[in-house]
Amino acid sequence: MTRIPVKHVVLVVLLLVQTLDVASSEAMAHAARKRAHREQESLPPCPPPRIDVTSWVRIDCRTFSLKLPKEFRKVKVQGIDSYVGSFATVDSSATLLFDWGGFSDPLTRIEGFAYYASCTDSIGGKTARLISATRRGQGDWVAAAAWREVVPGVHLTIWCTARSGREQRVLLAVLRTVEFPETGPRNSRSSWSW
Repeated sequence: MTRIPVKHVVLVVLLLVQTLDVASSEAMAHAARKRAHREQESLPPCPPPRIDVTSWVRIDCRTFSLKLPKEFRKVKVQGIDSYVGSFATVDSSATLLFDWGGFSDPLTRIEGFAYYASCTDSIGGKTARLISATRRGQGDWVAAAAWREVVPGVHLTIWCTARSGREQRVLLAVLRTVEFPETGPRNSRSSWSW
């Protein structure tokens, strides 16, 4: 039987340990990349998320209404050629912007998104195009809905952003709470002083 010098055995053992460490590190890095990818994927916009909205506040925006969780606050914005409004959580981790007018975004472009899904569904008695997405390089989640011809020549788009998939889920539920008045836009003022 041939004897192998101890220093050779030690070298072989060290090489094996290093190889296992590298393989383990690569496996952990791969798992982290997969986990990060899953976290960046959006929820599909359909079917609607199951969230209890009964404690949310109904906001009258004159031309439509929607429900928001209590942590949302009105944000001042100025429209150019349309009626716009905005809300955000106190920490700005979730935002909502609406645009009611003749040139509101139909949500048909998909450039710039790492993940994108869309569907159509009836919300508020009208057909809406819904999207969910994550923006490439920005790390935020998007949920949006567009209603075409709510009244002749006038459209509504609601665009929401969130910092997490959990908040995106809430915003997808917010979009499902939109209601339109049966007789057209109201002139009444909401508690948000539009």
